[in-house]
Amino acid sequence: MDTSAGSRLLRRARLVAWRARFVVAALCCGLAATATVSALRPPPPQTRDVVVTARPVEAGTLLTAGDLTTVAVDADLAPTLVTDPDDAVGRSPAVPSRPALPCTPRW
Repeated sequence: MDTSAGSRLLRRARLVAWRARFVVAALCCGLAATATVSALRPPPPQTRDVVVTARPVEAGTLLTAGDLTTVAVDADLAPTLVTDPDDAVGRSPAVPSRPALPCTPRW
């Protein structure tokens, strides 16, 4: 390869690098933003399974196992809610309940 071809190739490489500088800068900024967000994201909250109604239940109706299901909620809320389905079976809500309504110990 002669020197004029080598210099043309070098000049072309510099031109491509110059034109691509904004793309490279944008990619670097995106990478930095992704790393920052990943580092600053809080850990997911601890969860605990609580008992909720699986379907609408009328007031005064005795709850059966088919009326209940469990869902995961934030552990900070769980101390005030029923966590064992057997504790809610046989109770009756004082008011009509909609699906996914958490069961409380006072039901």
